[in-house]
Amino acid sequence: NSTPLPAPVVSTSNPTTTSSNVNTTSPVKETPKNIPVPASPEVTAAEGYFASQYKPSNESSQLIALSGSAGIFKSITGFTDQRYYVLINDVIPGTIIRITVDQVKYICAKVIGPVPENKPNKGLLIRISNAAAEALGIADAIFLLSFSILKKIRSMQTMFKALLLLATYLPFACGTKAQTGALPPAQFQQQLSAIHPQLLDVRTAGEYQQGHLENVLQADWTNRADFSERIKYLDKNKPLFVYCASGGRSGQAAEWLATQGFSQVVNLSGGIIAWKQAGLPVVSAEDTRQLSIEAYNKLIHSAAVVLVDFGAEWCPPCKKMEPILASLQKEMGKNFTLVKVDGGRDTDLMKLNGVSALPVFLVYKNGQVVYRGDGVQEKATLQKYLQ
Repeated sequence: NSTPLPAPVVSTSNPTTTSSNVNTTSPVKETPKNIPVPASPEVTAAEGYFASQYKPSNESSQLIALSGSAGIFKSITGFTDQRYYVLINDVIPGTIIRITVDQVKYICAKVIGPVPENKPNKGLLIRISNAAAEALGIADAIFLLSFSILKKIRSMQTMFKALLLLATYLPFACGTKAQTGALPPAQFQQQLSAIHPQLLDVRTAGEYQQGHLENVLQADWTNRADFSERIKYLDKNKPLFVYCASGGRSGQAAEWLATQGFSQVVNLSGGIIAWKQAGLPVVSAEDTRQLSIEAYNKLIHSAAVVLVDFGAEWCPPCKKMEPILASLQKEMGKNFTLVKVDGGRDTDLMKLNGVSALPVFLVYKNGQVVYRGDGVQEKATLQKYLQ
């Protein structure tokens, strides 16, 4: 039993509007403007899913109000569940802000990362999801937006230190809410080295084979059943860092994983594309040659009892089986021969044996299959058939 799911897909190169009346005027280059905090009504549930999280605290009793040029990005969430998201620089990912365009209609939205530094975003202070734009009745591509933040805006250096402290603290915290956020490649790499979190590639197996980060697990976000199965074997109390090609799928996965009880999920802004552009290391497959069917047939006849393990280094449930296999080899190594088939490389053998999800275990006796186990297996079950 093993393999996809959805939450926000971000695209900033071609903003989506909520109306055909689009003002394509380029934004004027400006710096954020501190403005007096408007006398706004009390926050209500009508302001969206994150409204309940927008509450003053003792350490941030003074609101900060800002205004500036804004744009829109594409998102598949928010239209029915009222989960609104924004991109803004120098604000800690996960922060909830309150947005308005007319001091009449308000919504609350979660910061998921910075505004990408590219030409379409020149002069923009913030981008909001298309669902947020629709809720506010915004029809223009570029518009003036006002918003308030409960906690002070911090510099990137301060933000990094705070996130590092949070990452160190969260595994031991009790009763804390799930934290999600995004980091650019350099800070993402620094965090990987500093706290050694779980690392998950949410791309397809084919994309993974073309190049991936070191010491990473893989679960395809577009395959709902397999993704759900694989993440069962991750530690929900340990920070989980995720990435995909450009940050969209992993951003969705991060939000969903937080709803499943993971204490802290951090997304790689810009994905592995941005990682490569930053000149950071990528592991590539050195040998893509498959184990041939002929060679496989020789292996399963090489001993009286053969255990075939269809698995992969990047497969979470396969990792779960490693200590069990090691124990079996130590205790019963003279009784059987272990053959490993790479589920990401040996696709012909996967097809031949009807293997569509990992791991799968086949026990051969004198060249004939006597047992097949799909998914994580009990040690006692394998012991029984390896006698």
